[in-house]
Amino acid sequence: MKVFYKSLFKLSFVLLLLGAFHNQLLAQGLTCATATSLTCPQTVSGSTVGLTSQAVPTCVTTLNSAGGHWYTTQGTGGLVTITTCNAGSNFDTKLGVFTGTCAALVCVTGNDDAACSFSALRSTVSFTSVAGTTYFIYITGFSSNTGNYQMSITGACGPSGPPPPPPPPPAPANDLCANRATISCGNSLAGTTVNATVDNAGTCVTTNTAPGVWYSFMGNNNIVTLNTCGSSYDSKLSVYTGSCSSFTCVTGNDDFCSLQSQVTFFAQTGTEYFVLVHGFSGTGAFTLNATCVTCPFPIQAPWTATAINGSVMTSQVECNGSITASATGVGSSTADKLSFIHQTLSGNGYITAKINSFTNWAYGGVQFRDGLTSGALKVGLSTQLGSRATVEARTVANAAHTIKNAAAPKHTWVRLARNGNVFTSYVSANGTTWTQVDQRTVTMSSSLNVGIYLYSQLASSGTVNFSNVTVSTGLPLTNDNISSRNNESEINVPIVVFPNPVASDLNIKMGSMVGEKVEFTVYNMLGQVVFNQEVQQAVEVEKLNVNQLKTGVYMIQVNDNTPVKFVVDK
Repeated sequence: MKVFYKSLFKLSFVLLLLGAFHNQLLAQGLTCATATSLTCPQTVSGSTVGLTSQAVPTCVTTLNSAGGHWYTTQGTGGLVTITTCNAGSNFDTKLGVFTGTCAALVCVTGNDDAACSFSALRSTVSFTSVAGTTYFIYITGFSSNTGNYQMSITGACGPSGPPPPPPPPPAPANDLCANRATISCGNSLAGTTVNATVDNAGTCVTTNTAPGVWYSFMGNNNIVTLNTCGSSYDSKLSVYTGSCSSFTCVTGNDDFCSLQSQVTFFAQTGTEYFVLVHGFSGTGAFTLNATCVTCPFPIQAPWTATAINGSVMTSQVECNGSITASATGVGSSTADKLSFIHQTLSGNGYITAKINSFTNWAYGGVQFRDGLTSGALKVGLSTQLGSRATVEARTVANAAHTIKNAAAPKHTWVRLARNGNVFTSYVSANGTTWTQVDQRTVTMSSSLNVGIYLYSQLASSGTVNFSNVTVSTGLPLTNDNISSRNNESEINVPIVVFPNPVASDLNIKMGSMVGEKVEFTVYNMLGQVVFNQEVQQAVEVEKLNVNQLKTGVYMIQVNDNTPVKFVVDK
């Protein structure tokens, strides 16, 4: 009896071990209910040695003649491939793939004997998965074949879970210079720098530290104004020529109209201008507006063009900012016949101009005139760029004027100044050093017409080209050797600019504004802003590089002080 109980105990122990082993096998995917979960990509290894066949339905090929393993995966909506064509597989394998449930499997696909590089007795299946669907995968052997396997799964599968994060929002289409959008005269284009990148274009008047987008403008000999005025985004503008890989700064601006920007520049025919809209610090939406004045264009305020005594007159502002005018017909000493481009000046002041060229023996110069009738009181200084200048004066209305020819070698500049009823004439070869050639007294009204004029010596038309035309209040220095300082600035404003004319660096003496935050704004003679720059703490002499400005006459304003004229002459 003792031996019987001892044998019974041993049998119970063996059964317990077998049960534990059975449970372990169940946990290893030996049944559909205990299938091992797979993700993609993944490679698993296993063995079917010693396993018994299961009642697995046929799926393309029979799957119930040898033991096998179960796996599951979740479809994610794309192609899935499962294969035993691996070096770790050493027997004649089969594969079956099902959906449904373990109690009611639905065949998807199966395979026996795929063409592998090293054997034709391995298996491969491929199918398009459905997102969220569970797929049951069974690996077994042909007939009674068993052995080791190495199975790989790739493609669109994996365990179900939260959806992947959405992709980042796309950058604007014109984020890169190579993808720049086109803007032309009269256009207003909505844009945004949101999700754009910072461009390595370099500082162009204003720094470039925030994301920006690109536009292209094709020049056509016009004066172009671009702005983002009216937008709520604190934007900047920079304009370049060159190429997307090598930029040359033309102009830039920050904060022209509140927190928005505006630039004005002359755009040459056939030149492409690269326009970068960027931010002070952040990003935002904007509207980029483009307006153009095609040159040559008519005389504009504060100037008025008047043909006196029937002179046949044309006048226009050229692309380089100079003025070309014509006059036809010959007047008399008592009745002038001339073309006059003028404005009103009250009190003391002076006018300066450079005479560049003339045709058909026309005379051109500067004049103060008490009215626009042919016999008005006047003092005028004219030239044909020879070795002399001509001073004309009429002291009695409708009487004959007097003419004086003054020696004036190598001159191209003329200046006429009024101090009360005293009128002084000067000439210069460079616009810097002046020589007095005449002074006379003519009693005229307090408010006069002052401007440039020309007249013809022939019945046919003659033309004159003027540049660097400025009208200033106050008086120039009266000695024969006027320095290169800007004298009107010494009289009227707390700053002095020099040299004047300037080719590269304009020096600005800051006077009482030393140590203060200042803003320099440069205007062309149309009153358009062409340059803007801030200095956080001004030193005694600030330098402003004007290389980007064309030859011509400009005004510079410091904060809200009176603007000062200066000349760029390259």
